[in-house]
Parts: sequence; structure tokens; C-alpha cells
Amino acid sequence: TGATGAQGVAGINGRDGANGKDGKDGKNGMTTTVTRTQVDTATQAKVATNSQAVMAEAQELQATKQTLQALNMNRHGF
Repeated sequence: TGATGAQGVAGINGRDGANGKDGKDGKNGMTTTVTRTQVDTATQAKVATNSQAVMAEAQELQATKQTLQALNMNRHGF
């Protein structure tokens, strides 16, 4: 237990840095993580909405293309 105790103390001392002082808190460490998660959630929602809009436009364009092809075939008598 003596060796384990010494290792425990060394571990605690090591945590405080080489000069013995505690390091400063990271700038907005927790806030940055939470904000990033919120941004990602918002971005994902926007991407999902945009994907649905793009899909709807693609379907509309496909329908228009088919209509134009049908009109073109009727016009030229194919």
C-alpha cells in the first residue's frame, strides 16, 4: 500500500502541472461543446428540410420533363 499511496500522491501532484499551479479553465469549454451540439442539431434540421425541398423540386422537374417529352413526341408525330 505504501507504493500505491505514493503513486496516488504523485498522480494528484502531477495534475497540478509542472509549476505546482492549477491550469486555467478552458475558454468556454463546456459552453463550446453544448453550443456545437446545438448548432449541429440546427444544421441537421436545416439539411433535412433542404433535402426534402430538393427532392420535391427534382420530382417536379422530372414531371415537367416527361410532359415536355410527351408534347414533343405528339408535335412531331412519333
